[in-house]
Amino acid sequence: MADAGSPSGSSDPLARVASTQRQHDEDSQPWRAGAWWVAAAYTLLAVAWTWPLARGLGRDLPWDLGDPLLNCWILAWHFHQAGRVLRGDLGAFADWWHPNIFHPSPYGLGQSELLITQAVMGAPVYAVTGNILLTYDLLFLSSFVLAALGAYLLVRSLTRSQLAGVVAGLLYGFALYRVNQGPHLQVLSSQWFPFVLWGLHEWWERGRMRAAILAGLALAAQNLSNGYFLVYAALWLPIYVVAQVLLRRRLGDWRAWLGPLVTAAVGVGLTAPFLYPYLQLRRLGQPPRPLAAVVQYSADSYAWLTANDQLRLWSTHLQTLVRPEGDLFPGLVPIVLALIGQVLIAVERARTITDRRPRATATNPRATATNPRATATNPRATATNSAATASTTSKVGVALGRHDGITNGTRGRNALAWVAGIATLAHVVAILLALFAGEQRFRLGPVTVSITDGARLLVGFAVSLGVWLLIAPRARAQLRDEPQRPVVLWLVLAVLTVWLSLGPIVHIGGRTARTWPSLYAGVYAIVPGADGLRVPPRIAMVTALALAVLGGLAVAELARRRGGAVVAGVLAAAFVAESWPAPVPVNLRIDPAPLQPLVEPVPPRPADHPLAQAFAALPPDAVIVDLPFGSLPYEVWWQYLSIGHWRARVNGYSGDVPPGFLALDQQLGPFPDHLVARPDAAATEGRDVLEALRARGTTHVAVHGGAWPSPATAEALTRWLASAGATPVSTVGATRIWRLHP
Repeated sequence: MADAGSPSGSSDPLARVASTQRQHDEDSQPWRAGAWWVAAAYTLLAVAWTWPLARGLGRDLPWDLGDPLLNCWILAWHFHQAGRVLRGDLGAFADWWHPNIFHPSPYGLGQSELLITQAVMGAPVYAVTGNILLTYDLLFLSSFVLAALGAYLLVRSLTRSQLAGVVAGLLYGFALYRVNQGPHLQVLSSQWFPFVLWGLHEWWERGRMRAAILAGLALAAQNLSNGYFLVYAALWLPIYVVAQVLLRRRLGDWRAWLGPLVTAAVGVGLTAPFLYPYLQLRRLGQPPRPLAAVVQYSADSYAWLTANDQLRLWSTHLQTLVRPEGDLFPGLVPIVLALIGQVLIAVERARTITDRRPRATATNPRATATNPRATATNPRATATNSAATASTTSKVGVALGRHDGITNGTRGRNALAWVAGIATLAHVVAILLALFAGEQRFRLGPVTVSITDGARLLVGFAVSLGVWLLIAPRARAQLRDEPQRPVVLWLVLAVLTVWLSLGPIVHIGGRTARTWPSLYAGVYAIVPGADGLRVPPRIAMVTALALAVLGGLAVAELARRRGGAVVAGVLAAAFVAESWPAPVPVNLRIDPAPLQPLVEPVPPRPADHPLAQAFAALPPDAVIVDLPFGSLPYEVWWQYLSIGHWRARVNGYSGDVPPGFLALDQQLGPFPDHLVARPDAAATEGRDVLEALRARGTTHVAVHGGAWPSPATAEALTRWLASAGATPVSTVGATRIWRLHP
């Protein structure tokens, strides 16, 4: 039986079935034999690449104690709610989206990533060990291994080359951008993208419905790992699917669309229920990300020439423009491999067209080397052929005349093609110079060359490229086997993602480039959910995938040539060297100045911490406010410790905050210092603070005296609380917990 998703093959059903079975066996054997060994190798590399994390599994957190602690708290909340359900408390479903932060604001979980996929993956580890740090560490390491394995499977499926798949896995699983995102598990969890594409390609090539369904599961897993990638997938996956079907010349073949539709249905169906908290927050008045904030976190074009300071090879050489989320340099090896692949495949495609192109002769203007009418072995094409010898001078003259016309037309067409090709290349060079060397003007003899107007450069490139494709067969030849070797498609994807990373207003070298159009501005305005994203450069992870696929395609071409495998191996080793970050930081503290630094080790089980135990002794309906209020290191620390008690808290730390929270922060944050500086603040400002706390249902105030450099601050708060009628409940070290009466 023919595969539903692939073009029909032999007309003999038995031969078709046998061929399909042979192909299945050939394809499955390397996968079964090689994938496990490849995954094991990637695992060992991940351990070395992130050293010394493996030495402290379950005790340490990679990079800093900011977002990793937040993500531990999110994961633990899911485990806590799931445990309630398993114990028969179905009320856990009702308040799943309303965790113990930002009380009484609802849907607090929707202020950040939900990490649903990570929670499902980590649940068995947490259920067995109860160690949230170990759970996080293993999820962190697995993101490298699974990303590499997914890229390996995708590129191996495209190229049938084990070596190409292995190198592509290296390029994606250990991309330089992953060092940039070390503290962000949600961004590192980009491993499902290549599995989606692998499943789709399996459908198109072999028509396996199971592959389309698995692609849908991978799409849902990716969507529920990171909201950024949910929006980005909605942007580029439809374009990718349409391009693949178009290039396969199957626009009218419903079978080509069936697999992607199944994938989309599974992915969207599993994702949609988990969008509920985000939709509810918008309904309740949660504003989108301000455009100014998005611009602030957008990439400057120079970010692509700036390396992360954790990279051992590049950190001291590529610090072009240092800014938050602004070190996007993808590495030299991926760029070199992408160029090698483009050149090798382009030359081969052009040569194929040249070999097949008709060659005009005096006796047959349309004859070719392979045309039987023009070969020496064809009696009708020889000088002894009676029909040929009977040709008259007038016929030859007509033929020669036609030949001259075709020659002149061909020469003119070729000349125009050369001009269009050179113009296209010149525009590419000008665009690269403008983006990565700065807008500039210079003279070439009597001509002044200006590369300052980005819109004009882009239009010129589009026009010259269009003319070149229209009149040059060699240019069109670059799309000939694009479904099997999609170098053009992935190159376009890489370029588009770089463009999107520049955000709603393009900046070059720290200056606004008003003449450069922004692709992201349209995305922000039109695409649902895009106005909730703050950091456009995180699409660089998709750029890394594009470069990995291009690199894998290049390795497949190299491997076919003498010594190519050795060259590929050297380049792979060079990439590992340039992406090497070890030793990576662990438990890096964030400075809470002017407050005292936190020095306590992170407890793997927060319930064992004395402060968590003191809060757990409070009534289940207690609502706590921690002072000092609003210091990021302290907020995320207390939030992590709340895993051990889950009492409601007015405080909170997340990717965003509910309406009104910033006003509360501005009120409570400086209040302790005001009490010290102005004793009369207790009577005036103190009254407003009490009203604000009671309005939020606060029942207990925790004064963490050790957080301030001077004990005078805690003493002033003690006097204020006592004068307000609060009573002390318990003391843990330098922390005193007060009961705030109505």
